Amino acid sequence: MPGIAAQVIKHLPSPRILGILTAEMLASRRYPEDLWTCGGVELRADGVPFPDILPVLQDFTAEKNRQAFDGPVVFTLRLRRDGGAWEDSAAREREAIWKALPPGSCDFADLEIEEIAGIGADTLEALRRAGIGTLLSHHAFAPPAGDAAAAFAAWNRTLDKMRDHHPAGVKVAVTLDADARAARAQAEALLHLARRISGEYSISCVLGMGEWGRLTRLVCPLLGCPLTYGYLGDTAVAPGQLPAHGMRRFFQRARAEGHPPDGTSEGGWLDWAAELWSRVEHAG
Repeated sequence: MPGIAAQVIKHLPSPRILGILTAEMLASRRYPEDLWTCGGVELRADGVPFPDILPVLQDFTAEKNRQAFDGPVVFTLRLRRDGGAWEDSAAREREAIWKALPPGSCDFADLEIEEIAGIGADTLEALRRAGIGTLLSHHAFAPPAGDAAAAFAAWNRTLDKMRDHHPAGVKVAVTLDADARAARAQAEALLHLARRISGEYSISCVLGMGEWGRLTRLVCPLLGCPLTYGYLGDTAVAPGQLPAHGMRRFFQRARAEGHPPDGTSEGGWLDWAAELWSRVEHAG
């Protein structure tokens, strides 16, 4: 993978940690204090019983307004295929919820690139009328086939498909290889992809899942794909996720101490992030 082109860091969007509200948190109306110090929220409503989804969303919106929280809210009904709780065979049933989302309840609805062609035009129009943008996502839970260059080419083909639907933003989340050497090359390729996407979408997320993808969750937001996801409480929601409070300290230190210089390679960014994250973890 070629090195990252020279960049002016100060002109890139600031990282946005999306604190993840799980289905259990939503159903119990439990909003951790850490949530309101995040840069945004993901509502994982896929595990909430169908009749309760809109009521829990209404209650969250009321609390969000009470807290005067103005970060972006991403509404997610994740399929089991992609690591969620919504049955794959009932994918089309989600449309009733999307069409009923009231204005002001969320900023983006996460829709999968694999499903977008089958989603009704009336559903997409209802989202548009409600002022809710489409965050078009791709999740891969199997490591990519072939080497890092082949993976990079495959991710770009997925990005080409996303462009055809003119989304408000994009998300690419892929599992990296279990082999450390292969995973390192794939992580570098993901960073290169993030720089490419950042020039096209100001709302974007690129991350690697699994243990070897952890550092990409910290570096890609600094390369211009601002959205990243952090868990609240003690339990990660997806493989390789990091705690929101730790990520916040990481980005605070990165601002205070400075980023790698312009022209730093993808590998250099990963090494820098590993050293800084280690210091953040040890500081507690």
